[in-house]
Amino acid sequence: MNEPLNPKIEARSDYNMVPLLTYDTNPRNPVYIATITPTVKSVPEFWLMVWEQGCVVIVCLERIDELKKMDEIDQFELNDASVKYWPNEGSQVYGSFEGLALRFYIYSKISLQFFLLSFIANFNIVTNETRTVTQFHYLTWKDENLKENSKPMLEFRRDGCGRTGAYILLDLVLNRITKGVKEIDIAASLEHLRDQRPDMIKTLEQYEFVLSSTAEEVDAMLQPST
Repeated sequence: MNEPLNPKIEARSDYNMVPLLTYDTNPRNPVYIATITPTVKSVPEFWLMVWEQGCVVIVCLERIDELKKMDEIDQFELNDASVKYWPNEGSQVYGSFEGLALRFYIYSKISLQFFLLSFIANFNIVTNETRTVTQFHYLTWKDENLKENSKPMLEFRRDGCGRTGAYILLDLVLNRITKGVKEIDIAASLEHLRDQRPDMIKTLEQYEFVLSSTAEEVDAMLQPST
């Protein structure tokens, strides 16, 4: 068993200030948390947020080569470098809070064409409560070449806006389509997201990615089943 990275967290980071983003059809039902990639110092607070918000899905939009391992970080990068915040094998305790200590187990991994699917068990050492978080880690997403649950879905990227905004907008639009909504206004949905968090989607290419992906999905839905 590994020792805790930080036996006791004295102060909470900005993760407890991250706003919940909502569907534009039901503003009282938060479904997304858009946040930044954890650093060495903020990993415990990141997992505390996951636990307290009851997140059951994490979408990581950082490529694996953009994430540093914990033991590769020097003292000058503690607050800046994005890190791999989950264990490779076995278990790891990430921080200890009042009434809460979380140990994580990777118990299943599935490698698919575009992402790695991991199932992470969260075990509260204090209360003996166990939860499972499913992580979708996208492996081939590139900024320069972009082609209803009651619990919030957590998406993040280094700045918490660009790739994250594109993913959330696309997921929001496709969910509305599959639920039978007849009129879809993608620009209005983006405006709704930006009302809650400025700078969601930062480039024209990211917005065009959402439009083309939506069109591709609608075209697939209209194809006759075989």
